[in-house]
Formats: sequence, structure tokens, C-alpha cells
Amino acid sequence: FRRVLFRSVILFLLEKLILSRLKVMSGEVQAIASNGNLDGRISDAGKDELGVFARTLNDTLEQLEKTQIQIKNSEEWFRILFEYAPDGIFLNDSRGNLLDANRKTLLLLGKSKDETVGKSLKHLQLLVTEEEDVKKKKSIHELFFPASGENGVVLEIQNFPITFKDQNITLNIARDITERKSLEKMKEEFIFTVSHELRTPLSIVKAFLGNLQ
Repeated sequence: FRRVLFRSVILFLLEKLILSRLKVMSGEVQAIASNGNLDGRISDAGKDELGVFARTLNDTLEQLEKTQIQIKNSEEWFRILFEYAPDGIFLNDSRGNLLDANRKTLLLLGKSKDETVGKSLKHLQLLVTEEEDVKKKKSIHELFFPASGENGVVLEIQNFPITFKDQNITLNIARDITERKSLEKMKEEFIFTVSHELRTPLSIVKAFLGNLQ
């Protein structure tokens, strides 16, 4: 009888001091895991081994929560840089379909994100098709884009192949170089005009000197 009583007392103490606490702790851990809410904590405040284990879990959860907040802040910061960059930035997959585009790119396209994501770069007129560029596998291309306006714009597009989550994608940066190309054209025309004007009087002088001889 004493052995049975002793066992009953031990089982009662185990249930009261350990098993019931483990059950509560397990439920709290499962709740945190199911909703992904890392600001949840284990409520056991005992001073025994279970209490120490609970505090260790809470310290780990606190560190994970801080890391999660840092990652979220970093993602928001990079999203802001991506969206408000002065150049057009867009991503495409290995099949040439648009994955994402920032505001500058959408402004050039004159379309919303819903109208562009999933569409091919060829359809969006963002694909460089020059055979020489393709053969030489250039990472920088110039592309005339018929954007709003009579003359359209000239884009300088840089391509950066990257791997993200085992997927091969291309990061593209499109810079509007229309003004630069216009200045280069003006410079060439000016040099041509000056050269032509200089050649004309030299020819006259040569002809005059020939007549004198």
C-alpha cells in the first residue's frame, strides 16, 4: 500500500510541477510557431530547470524578433531605393518576362505595374534586338524607346545577370541619355560645320597661289 501511495504522490507531483507546465509551455510554443508572431513569450517563470529553459526560449525569441525587424527594415529600405531611383530599374526572368519594375520604368512605359508584370520585354519594347549586341553579349546597350513625346527617348540599358532563390534573373538599369545623345549630335554637327568652313577658304587660297605661279 505504501508503494502505491508513494507512486501516486510522485505522479501527482510530476503532473503538478512538471507535466502540466510542459503542456502549457508546449501550447505556447505551438501558438508562436503557427502564427509566426515572434513577440510571443513563454509564461513559465519558475526557478527550476523548466523556468531556466523557458527564459532561454524567451531570449532566443527576442533575438529572432530583433533580427526579423532588422530584415523587414532592410527590405523596406531597399524597396524605397528601388521604387524611387532616378533611373529605370526592372527585373526579368530567363524567358524574358518582366518580374518587377520601379516607378521610373513604369513612367517610361506609361503603364501600371499590373499591366506590365508577366509581359515579355519584347512586347513592352524593352528588349535589345540588335544582332551585334546579342552576338557580343554586351552588358550595356542603347535602345530607342518610343515614349511619350514626338521624338521618344534614348535609353542606355545595363544588364546584370544574377541568381535569386535558385532562379536566373536579370537586373536591368535603364538611364535616359536622350539629352546626352542630343549634345553629342550637336557637337558632331558643329565640328563638321567648322571643318567645312575652314576647308573652303583654304581651297581659295591654294587656288589663288596656283594662279600666281
